Amino acid sequence: MPMIGNLETQAEAIAGKAGIPPDKVRNISQSLQSKMKSGSDPKQAMEATAQEQGVPIEKIREVLGHAGLSGDKIQGMAKGLFG
Repeated sequence: MPMIGNLETQAEAIAGKAGIPPDKVRNISQSLQSKMKSGSDPKQAMEATAQEQGVPIEKIREVLGHAGLSGDKIQGMAKGLFG
């Protein structure tokens, strides 16, 4: 998912805005991509990633928001790729 992958290239800027380390942003991106590719529902993927990364789901949403991705956009991407 190129748009989620952009989180990795924007990690420094997003990390500063979200108040978490750049490596955490990259880990979130990789985890979300993996879960989405395996067919997880976007909401479930975000919840699982939050738990896996030890951050609240709100932080995942914040990181995605700073990258210009909302839950609706992620849902649409998932449907286009997997539906």
